[in-house]
Amino acid sequence: MVKLVIPYRILLKLTQDKPGIETSKLMLALEAENDSQEEYERILALSELEFISILEEINISEHQARNAVKILPSFAVQAGDIRKQR
Repeated sequence: MVKLVIPYRILLKLTQDKPGIETSKLMLALEAENDSQEEYERILALSELEFISILEEINISEHQARNAVKILPSFAVQAGDIRKQR
């Protein structure tokens, strides 16, 4: 449970600071090494890149990224902490 606290905080901050962020980019919350301001700024900068560039930068496959998006953001939506825009 503790291991999800940092990514969850990052996820909520990303969705707050970047309303309408692409769902595919929410996997960046799992990329955070800690919840420092510097680390958040790194994640925020990554979120400005195109999806494919993000994958190259953090060295993961599209399959891994899509799996990451299924986990944490889905939980946040179910918990009512974030809402999907249509």
